Amino acid sequence: MSKRGKAASKHLDGRALPYLAAAMVHDARNPLNTVIMTTGVIEARLRRGDLAGVQDSLERITRAVESINKILSTYLDVVGPSEGERVASPVEELVAGAVERALPAAAARGVELASAVADGARWQMDAPGLGLALDLLIANAIEASGDGGLVTVRAFEEEGHGVIEVNDHGEGFDEELHKRLFRVGSTTRRGRFGVGLAVAKHIVRAQAGEIYARSPGRGQGATLRIELRFDEDEY
Repeated sequence: MSKRGKAASKHLDGRALPYLAAAMVHDARNPLNTVIMTTGVIEARLRRGDLAGVQDSLERITRAVESINKILSTYLDVVGPSEGERVASPVEELVAGAVERALPAAAARGVELASAVADGARWQMDAPGLGLALDLLIANAIEASGDGGLVTVRAFEEEGHGVIEVNDHGEGFDEELHKRLFRVGSTTRRGRFGVGLAVAKHIVRAQAGEIYARSPGRGQGATLRIELRFDEDEY
């Protein structure tokens, strides 16, 4: 791991722990709800003798449980060392998986999701960890969009970097909010904990990457950008 990656794995300020605990519970609820709802679907399919459908439902539950495990593991890593294994992984699978996981939340708000990925791209990365970071960025974009709107996820290579951009046309932010955007506890939304973007930044920095945010201003949307370096001494 690079010096930059090691620096990112230091403990967060202890004052962040209550926010992290609350956010961990909040983020685990979505996959837990998937397990609960899918269990009901399995019961109905068993009554109909739809065994193929049961298999599909069981696979859905398995993915949800894996997601819960990753959420718990990542939040624990945030308060301790964080070092995932980086291997060559398909970027299209990374983005497609994150978009699929976000579909229920997007549908509930009437938000459309779109994605574009460079064909055949494979990056050296901790794909499960980066997938959770991307989940958090997309969730933030959906919430910022309010009811309706479009969230776009793009992945491409640029000047020795692997780049993922999540763009929305929602509430945006001004310079003052930009200064504290990635701080634990910083949020403008009632009932939220202001942890998601801070955790995403921690995950990306542990992979010797960085997250940037830009917005034309309040009410004009925003773009959150992940950059992963491809330098020889990084991989």
